[in-house]
Amino acid sequence: MLDPSRDYTEADLAALEAEELARLASFELGDPVLVCRWRIAGRQLPLESRHLRALRARSAQGDPLTPEFCAWVQQHIEQTLDSGAAENPDGVLMIALDGQGRAAMALGPYEELEDLSAAGLTARAQAARLEAQETGVAPEILLAVTPEGTLEVGAGLEEPLAAVASLAVDVAKTLGVPVAFDPRLAARVETDPAAWASILLASDEHGVLRAADGLAASGEAAAANDIASRLEQGYRKLLDAVRAKPHRPF
Repeated sequence: MLDPSRDYTEADLAALEAEELARLASFELGDPVLVCRWRIAGRQLPLESRHLRALRARSAQGDPLTPEFCAWVQQHIEQTLDSGAAENPDGVLMIALDGQGRAAMALGPYEELEDLSAAGLTARAQAARLEAQETGVAPEILLAVTPEGTLEVGAGLEEPLAAVASLAVDVAKTLGVPVAFDPRLAARVETDPAAWASILLASDEHGVLRAADGLAASGEAAAANDIASRLEQGYRKLLDAVRAKPHRPF
């Protein structure tokens, strides 16, 4: 960081740049103990405050993330978007932390999730539950709408939620939809996927995705299915709204 009280010559700046390049060239990230993948839109990060709140609730190797690391992430988001989002304006912001406390942030292209089956979404949610046992927050959570219109959330009542999952829950409550929490939801859905009006995945990387199969087919289920549509479409509208905002020049 430059000292604002000092007058730098061109030689000073060149030396600092060379030092920074040398540092970056020698940097090697070890095996990550924490990885976050956050979807961006229009060169901006939707739900930034929710992402940062969930980040502060995470842990690595049994210890809470340090305030210094969380501050580093917050400070580097804008810098990373400014330097890399021109190539991937609707990509994924990736953050990795290794066991030595070294961190990296980068932008990559977004790849759509191909398997939208109920089994595929359930498997992803179950893998995320295992990750939550290590880090405290599941990046992806299963949601399921009952034929009666209750939104069940695959997490404990007091469990901190990732950004997209917390948004989905808040939207449902705003719509007057009853919400219930059960960390065993994925196992229940896996046992009988056809018992639900809709099955969804709330993912920080992929947004709100609805399963293409395994849905109950009754009049009540059809009405309850509208809840899933509103959650799914609401997230897409959020991305569209962010893209419509003026973004920083690059």
